[in-house]
Amino acid sequence: MEFKLITKVAAGFAACALAVSLSACGGASGADEIHNSKEPVSVSQAFGAKGLWFVTDEGEAPGKDQQIEAILSFDGDGNVTQYDVADLDFGDLKDLSDEEIFNRLNEWDRKGFDEWVKNRLHELDVQIEDNEAWDPANPVQAENKGARIAGLKETRGQIEALEYQEPKAVPFKLSIETDDSGNNTAEEALSYTIQVPVYYEFDSPYDENILWADEEQVYTFTSMGTDSPMVYEKYYNGYYEAGLWTQVGEDFSVFTLDTPDTEGIEID
Repeated sequence: MEFKLITKVAAGFAACALAVSLSACGGASGADEIHNSKEPVSVSQAFGAKGLWFVTDEGEAPGKDQQIEAILSFDGDGNVTQYDVADLDFGDLKDLSDEEIFNRLNEWDRKGFDEWVKNRLHELDVQIEDNEAWDPANPVQAENKGARIAGLKETRGQIEALEYQEPKAVPFKLSIETDDSGNNTAEEALSYTIQVPVYYEFDSPYDENILWADEEQVYTFTSMGTDSPMVYEKYYNGYYEAGLWTQVGEDFSVFTLDTPDTEGIEID
C-alpha cells in the first residue's frame, strides 16, 4: 500500500480554558513570567509554560504581512494543541489580546479546514475537466479515461463527506542530539503527533480513499533564538530556523537550547 500525505488540517483544543489569561490556571509558570524574562529562557522552559506560539514558514520572521501557518497552545502540563489557520497574518493580531486570540482559535481552525476542503475540491474539478477532454482516439487515454474520472469523482465525494474534527490537546516531547563530545547540545527538537487527512492509495492508481491518520510534527532547533522583531505594538521572539514565535516583552532576553543534563528530555 502506498501512502501519500496531502496536508495537515486539524489538531486539538486546550485543556485549560484560559478564561482570564494565559497564566490564570495552575501548573507551570505562565506566559507572562516566561515572556518577560530578562534572563535566557530554555526550550523546556518556553514550551513548559502556558502560552501561544505562532508557526511561520521556516526562516520567516514575523511581519505585518507574514502568513501564520498554525497556532500552538501550550497548557503548562506537557500538552500542546495545534490550530491550523487560513488567511491569517501577524497584522491581524494587532488589536487582539492573548485571551481574544485564544477565544478565536477554534473559529480559525474551522476556517482553515473549510479552506482546505474548498481548495482540494477545486483541484479535483480541474483534474476531472482535464480528463474529460482526453482524446478518445488515443488508445492509452481511451483505456484509462473512464476509470480515472470515476476515481477522481469518488475522491471528490469523500472530501465533501469528510467531517471536521475538533482540535485536541496532545502530549509533546523534547529531545536532544549531542555533539561529538556528548557534552553539548548540537540539536534540540519539539515533537508531537496529530491527526491529518491523507490519501491512502491502493492497487489501482484511481482508487483513493480520504481518511484521518496520525502524523508526527517536528520542529528542530540548532541555535539560540533571534532578536525580537516588532509588529505594530507587539514584540515577538522565538526560533527563526524552526519558524516558531511567541509574543514577548520589549526587554525580553533570548530563547536558548537546553543542556544535555536537563531533566525530562530524551537524549540522542
